[in-house]
Amino acid sequence: MTQTDSGKEIFISYAWGGDSETIVDEIARIFAEAGYSIERDKTHLNYRKSIREFMDSIGRGKYIIVVVSDKYMKSEYCMYEAYRMFQSPQIGDRILPIVLPDADIFSFAGQQKYLRYWMQEVKRLEEEIKAMASEEPTMLGPIIERLRDYEVTSRFVNDFMAQVADMNVLTPEMHRESNFDRLLEVIGGAGGGSTQADRPKPPVTELENETTLPPAEARPLNVTDLGNDPDSVDRLVKVLAAYFWLGMPTPPQLMAQNLILSTHWPSDWKQLRISALSGMAELDARGLVEFAIGRGHLPAPNQKATAIGNLLEKAKPLLGSADLQTLDEITERFNLKPGGISE
Repeated sequence: MTQTDSGKEIFISYAWGGDSETIVDEIARIFAEAGYSIERDKTHLNYRKSIREFMDSIGRGKYIIVVVSDKYMKSEYCMYEAYRMFQSPQIGDRILPIVLPDADIFSFAGQQKYLRYWMQEVKRLEEEIKAMASEEPTMLGPIIERLRDYEVTSRFVNDFMAQVADMNVLTPEMHRESNFDRLLEVIGGAGGGSTQADRPKPPVTELENETTLPPAEARPLNVTDLGNDPDSVDRLVKVLAAYFWLGMPTPPQLMAQNLILSTHWPSDWKQLRISALSGMAELDARGLVEFAIGRGHLPAPNQKATAIGNLLEKAKPLLGSADLQTLDEITERFNLKPGGISE
């Protein structure tokens, strides 16, 4: 992997073709002249290598130049890249957006347009899944995974637009007039026509770990530690979202409701979560997982059981071996007693 002289990657996230690709080519050339290497899929993603892994790596980049276009806002791959960026620590200090004129993310009407677009995409894919459930149920796995990404995007796109719109971004013309010196200044260059040798390089500081866990030898992990481990939480959300779709043609919202009712949670907890169901599998799965983790242990007489452990135990009968392995691993690691009866 080619990196900057300081050992930190500079990535560009953009939609292929048109004005986006033109400006990316210009940036790559100017940065190369200044002694920096740009990571982009067309030059750093080798034949047959994982596209998803490359997109995940963008979110971990030291600096990320984001070229936002209308095509970018409607691309599932670009929005996944953006989602992974915003899961990373201190993203506001590392993201450098350039907004093209056709990306209408600053006006209310434009923002509503993109929100409606992704909500319609989710509905369209849900209809496809319903049709396939009766015709080719064994083929549902990949399309359900794709629906999860769409649901994430439909929730995330508003936050993405708000974050970028709140930044004092420059237009492509302003960047070109300055020969992209503003970008170079942020990343560490002095700008103003300085030579490669004169440019100070970015400070060498290690990125924070995205997941920080207490040392295993210090004490047994518990449900509170699970709440501080976003990777494990995300894995549970994916398993639960898959569970909601496994009941097709039963709608995911009804699957979620039945799962909640099957738990040994207090009735007020059940009513609270059922009333919050949206019908979007991933959104409801995340809401349930985070709610259950936040509640900790069940009240008497099941106080030795955790709310999340009890919820996951009730989902097990429909799950496949891979998802069961995930649940068993996390349940054991964080000591999530499922309970269900007085102990």
